[in-house]
Amino acid sequence: MSETQGDPKVPFQATYVAERDSRITSCCIPRGGKFAYVGMAGGTVETCEVTRQEETVYCNTILQKPLLKSDDARRLAHVSSMDLLVIWTRDGSLCIHNIKLNESKTFLKHCIVAVFVDEDGCIAVLRTGPVSKALRATVYRIEEARNHSVGLKILWESHVDVQTKGNISTEASIASIKAPWSLIVCVEQTFLWVGFDERTRHGGSRVVFVNDVISSLNRVLHVSGRGEALMLAGDVGILVNREGEPIGDSLDLIHHRSPMKILDAAIIESNLVLLTDNAVRIIDIDSRSEVFVPLAELPSAPWSIGVPGTDEEGQPLIPIFTSSSLWLVCAISYRDRIQRALEERNAELALQLIQHHGISAPGYMEFLVRCGILFIEIGNIRRGIDCIEQCQSEIFEPAELFPLFPEYMKTFMASARDASRLRIHSSLESVWERNGCTGMGDKKAQDLQDILEYLFRVREFPSVGQKDGIDSLILHILIDLDLKEAADAFLSSPNNVSVDQLHQRVKSKKDWTQCLARLLGSDAHHVETTLGLWRQLAEESSNENKCDALEAIERILSNQSACDSACVVNNITWLMDRDAEATLRVLQMRTDVTATDILDTISDNECKFRFLQIAVQVEENRSNEYLHTELALALLEEISSQDPSCFSQTFASCTSDTASPAMFLAEFFSGGHKGSERAKIQSLRSSLHQHLVVHAEFLNMEELFAKIPDTMIPEKAIVASLKSDHETIITILVDLLGNGPVAIEYARKFLPHEAHPMLLDHIMKSDKIMPWEIAGNIIASFERHSFDPTAVMMKMPDDMELNAGLHSLSCMIQSMFHKKREHEMRKAIYQNKLLTLKSRVTEKECDQPCVIVPDTTCRYCSLKIGSKVCVVIKAHDDGPHVACLHCFNQIENN
Repeated sequence: MSETQGDPKVPFQATYVAERDSRITSCCIPRGGKFAYVGMAGGTVETCEVTRQEETVYCNTILQKPLLKSDDARRLAHVSSMDLLVIWTRDGSLCIHNIKLNESKTFLKHCIVAVFVDEDGCIAVLRTGPVSKALRATVYRIEEARNHSVGLKILWESHVDVQTKGNISTEASIASIKAPWSLIVCVEQTFLWVGFDERTRHGGSRVVFVNDVISSLNRVLHVSGRGEALMLAGDVGILVNREGEPIGDSLDLIHHRSPMKILDAAIIESNLVLLTDNAVRIIDIDSRSEVFVPLAELPSAPWSIGVPGTDEEGQPLIPIFTSSSLWLVCAISYRDRIQRALEERNAELALQLIQHHGISAPGYMEFLVRCGILFIEIGNIRRGIDCIEQCQSEIFEPAELFPLFPEYMKTFMASARDASRLRIHSSLESVWERNGCTGMGDKKAQDLQDILEYLFRVREFPSVGQKDGIDSLILHILIDLDLKEAADAFLSSPNNVSVDQLHQRVKSKKDWTQCLARLLGSDAHHVETTLGLWRQLAEESSNENKCDALEAIERILSNQSACDSACVVNNITWLMDRDAEATLRVLQMRTDVTATDILDTISDNECKFRFLQIAVQVEENRSNEYLHTELALALLEEISSQDPSCFSQTFASCTSDTASPAMFLAEFFSGGHKGSERAKIQSLRSSLHQHLVVHAEFLNMEELFAKIPDTMIPEKAIVASLKSDHETIITILVDLLGNGPVAIEYARKFLPHEAHPMLLDHIMKSDKIMPWEIAGNIIASFERHSFDPTAVMMKMPDDMELNAGLHSLSCMIQSMFHKKREHEMRKAIYQNKLLTLKSRVTEKECDQPCVIVPDTTCRYCSLKIGSKVCVVIKAHDDGPHVACLHCFNQIENN
């Protein structure tokens, strides 16, 4: 058997199907191959049912009927379009049998020397004349009447100009089933073209070829559906068109395995069938490829070829017969050929056959899987993967590759859903060993890479089962190939890797700490170990890897289902030292962990206040008095541990219009320290002052004030201002700091009027400032009448010189007298105005009485009179009018 590239030639086999006591004279098989019609001696025709089971063909007689009275059937032909059986008898007659009606009719008796029947119902005959024996070619069309009886209608006929020497054995071929008709006729050794001109209604013939070899087979065969004919002249085949002109190169019919004489020939589709005394040769006239079917088992009696047909797959089905037996040469079925190739472990041929028949062929997917498995077992992993990847997961599941890795996948193989479907029985190591592969060479690496890529592709399909086993196998292969970065990327995405199966193997790999951390991170039982690995990586890694480690730690601590509260408490301060924002995000996510739980475990004060700075930013802690107070106390303690008595002596200017006493004092104490060694304490103080001012409403002021050491003057002052304890602030500013101007500024902005003497009292008693100088500033800054000179003098210390304060006292006395004189003047003016008003009211005294009640309103401005001075104007038509003093004056002026 020879094959063409990419198109495997169909192999054939000869099968004995029937033995008959009566002589077999002819046989034909229609298209479809369901029946065979066998002509017997005496005119009997058998109808046999053709069936196939695997590689065995059966032919069972279902009907036997004498169609001819006494003659034998020389040739049988089936007309598929009409379901008619055309019989050419030995005596040269033509009989047409209607299979459905079981009726027969004979035409053209005793004159036919050759016949060809088209499957569409056209019959070409070569016949002799009734007297002269001259040859004529006639073409008929079978027509069916209304009563379903058949008849023949002549389409055309022509004489055939040829000289015969003896018995005529010819066969005609139609090159086209449409007018104009043309035939190729073989008479003895002469090949002629016979045609008909439809316009002139005349026919003619001409010689095309003459074969000089007398003993050879001369035959003309019709090539169905192509309008061509094949002339067989001994060992040469010539393909001609409808005009009788040669097409292409001739066919060389000599075969190195079959040098014997050609006994008979037939054609089906584009397959030429040649019969010799020891074989049947089937040649594709297009590709010239050939299938050789030995006939060593056939009896030595003369045999012939019947009219071939096709089987259900469209492959040739060729009957050959002797006088007593019938054989069928048939194509081995698609399934049988692939099955045979797989059994012979010929994966390349099996794949060629599968691809040639296409996806619509029955069993395509199953055969493709078996072919892929065969490729894998013979060591061609890539071809095997390509095959099985084309199949649906119901036909082949990726878990069926587990037996290739028995050491890795033993547990998963035992728990497979359907262990009987594990059709691979060789490990990958044994496959490599059979192919002579040792060590991790390029071949092994490529095979593992092919399997790895396939598993990556199919693991995403939702219908794929045993994803834990598949993902575990992927990681095993990544370890084998030492692909650390790929393994890290794989483990960082959602996966189903079995931690118990891979834990120790990943742990044994050097520099695979990050992969181990990602692997263990998927199991809640290894959270502490995982965090330890990530912390190690964060301490050792570069910036990029350190960020990855910190993100992983944050992700684990934020996962409430995987990480308990105790684990968060144990690791949050470590994370805080490296990423404050990540710490804040964790605290916001973990509703089961309170800041108090973590605070109780922190002993270092610096760490405590840094944690509290983060904790108070959490939404649920923003109004937590305890945490805000603890943060303030922690900052106080940290400042106290540095140098609490050291604060800025170069005070910041307080010229801005500050909104609150606390902000005023914070701004006052915000002057910088000289020297870098003071930078830390200044930063701490700034943080504390800002916290006190911004979060004052959430602080326990009494507790804070009680715990602030006396040496921490700025903080004492700010907290006192938040308590509205102005006297303490004045005491600090005047008595402790001796800063009169700032005290005056503070008093001017925030002290109530009645508290101004308290400021002067402190200033008069201060030994750090010049009292009378500051007193002058006070008098200049406030209203002079705010101070009673007598009270000031009473508060003067006994040792204070009065002369130093004469200027200030004279100003206060002058202010006091000026105020008294102004008051008396205002009183006189008012009394005078009332007297004037009284005289005016008397002049305009109304006739009617007017009662003033609490709801009485001014006639002009509609304001209630109440206790105001009012005037009753003389009555009008609507009664007397009541006007307030202001409106009355306007009326008078107008």
